[in-house]
Amino acid sequence: MPEFSIQSSITDSGSFVAISRTFQVGQNLDLEVWFLSRSSDGVLAYSARDENGRGDFIWLALISGRIQFRWDLGSGAGIVT
Repeated sequence: MPEFSIQSSITDSGSFVAISRTFQVGQNLDLEVWFLSRSSDGVLAYSARDENGRGDFIWLALISGRIQFRWDLGSGAGIVT
């Protein structure tokens, strides 16, 4: 089992969780995440190749109360709403 560390912060204005570990993901990935939001808009999860947001990315957000998932893994951006 790989080792990793988790940082988190909760304030009146929001919260975050950061996982400091690079995982190798195969062709299949099952991920189940539960969120309880107080707002109808906001970023739920974001991961990019570098600190400036360049390169491959995944992005999960609430937009007007609806889930939106965006990604670009090298072959162009995709979006699912």
